[in-house]
Amino acid sequence: MKEHECPVYASPDYPETYGDLMDWAIEHVKEPDKEVFFRMVDEAVTYSEFGKNVNRICNLLKETGVRKGDHVAIFLSSCIEYAYLYHALGKCGAIMCPINPFVRGEPLEYILKHSDSKYLVTTNELFSEKISKILPLIQGVKCVFFTDKKEALKGLESVLFSEFMDHSADFKSKEKVTGDDIQGIWYTSGTTGVPKGAVITHKNYVYRILYFADYFRLTNQDVIYYILPMYHVGYAVWGGPLAMAAGAEIVQVPWFSASNFWKEVVHYKATVTLSTGTIIPIILNQPVTEEEIVGKEQLRIWIGWPVDDPRSVTERWPNIKFMEAYGTTEAPVAAIADYERPEFGSAGPPTLYTDLKIIDPESGREMPQSQVGEIVYGHKLGPNYILTEYYKDPQKSKEMIRDGFWYSGDLGMLDEKGHLKFADRIKDYLRVGGENVSSSVVEAVVRKHPSVMEAAIVEKKGELGHDEIVAHVVPKEGSTIDPKEFFEFCNENMAYFMVPKYLVIRSDLPKTGTLRIEKYKLRKEGIPSNAIDRTVLGIVLKR
Repeated sequence: MKEHECPVYASPDYPETYGDLMDWAIEHVKEPDKEVFFRMVDEAVTYSEFGKNVNRICNLLKETGVRKGDHVAIFLSSCIEYAYLYHALGKCGAIMCPINPFVRGEPLEYILKHSDSKYLVTTNELFSEKISKILPLIQGVKCVFFTDKKEALKGLESVLFSEFMDHSADFKSKEKVTGDDIQGIWYTSGTTGVPKGAVITHKNYVYRILYFADYFRLTNQDVIYYILPMYHVGYAVWGGPLAMAAGAEIVQVPWFSASNFWKEVVHYKATVTLSTGTIIPIILNQPVTEEEIVGKEQLRIWIGWPVDDPRSVTERWPNIKFMEAYGTTEAPVAAIADYERPEFGSAGPPTLYTDLKIIDPESGREMPQSQVGEIVYGHKLGPNYILTEYYKDPQKSKEMIRDGFWYSGDLGMLDEKGHLKFADRIKDYLRVGGENVSSSVVEAVVRKHPSVMEAAIVEKKGELGHDEIVAHVVPKEGSTIDPKEFFEFCNENMAYFMVPKYLVIRSDLPKTGTLRIEKYKLRKEGIPSNAIDRTVLGIVLKR
């Protein structure tokens, strides 16, 4: 692809759907039977093999009854089946609903119900541990695809996913799928206590993919070393599909390993990697190895946000471009570092397609340069390139999508260079190890503890720069709270990254005259002397 002065990817010359993207890539790859597209552990799949398997999966889905517009929940850890499903569901016109495999209990039940998923793709282990208990409460699911071991289900059809190999490698859909069709419902952590389902069209994400294939100057010689999970929007845009748009290769790891990072970068000849900002301090804390000395000259781009210690990064890895950015699931990357002159401390200038403004959240007036306000932005090609709506939530849709603009709920400013700087969050969520955590969701679970009357969740910056969760709780009258039992309760009823690090048992919570909890006072306290540290009690988090 050529780099353009203006983004022109919304044209007949470019694919608009994930299914089209795959076919388009295979057509443009010089030797699709030889060039590897996807690697994971010991498995390597060429472009040609990948395309044939996607078509086989389309035929399996069609035979099972999946039709255009059907909702398919994916409850998997990173695996090659996940990579196939992005493109197979796109070809069929089915709507994917990715679910974080660490979610359990009521949040999982809520998403499966709310998403109206008719089909579910999962493993036998995840099904037995997390879904079987709540499945009787979910009426819409009619078929479960198992990627490992098929299990007979009462009243439900079950299919072994690997049976796709018995199907034809040719697939022709009778129903046309376009960029305006819905690609997925992406559940994001919200401030209202339940996840929000962002409804995204194909063209919303595929446009981003094509833009960044150009922006990062990717070629078929590049190898993306991808360490983030595949249920995140990051993979949908900057993972396999991004490699595909450039005819490049992606190496997907099941889990991030600091000790293996440089070994695998060197082994796979990786040139590009992505990470959350919390991963960078972990790698910085590792001793310099021979593999790192080789790998740091080989890796040319590292997309990791935020970088809290720029000096350590530039001194240790001077030749790698570190690219900071600002974007969301709902709307495209609004700003990214200047490719030629990336700088730390800001998200960089707005992208060429971005129509961005900073407004006063109260008055709605646009703020002057260097003054903080809400980050609000749209796409110059129109509203089809941001989220369509929040699924079954017209009030939230009306609140956050106005006149083609996405109201992010985040605070930021444009500095004297016109670069976007993130300032703070209006939304009541925390950032824990790369995951967005709604404090209201954690509070709702904690309040279900039989001895808890009130709860307030706040954050405390940890050693690695990410938030650590502090739970302030007030016991019910006449009750006592056993700390170990409290943490075990949390461990059983929420995802591991939501489990509080500290417990503070209080007689009351600071409140305003209207009985709103004054969280700013709790944050100011930091970690009180009577706080109980979960790690001291030896609690092992469930993953």
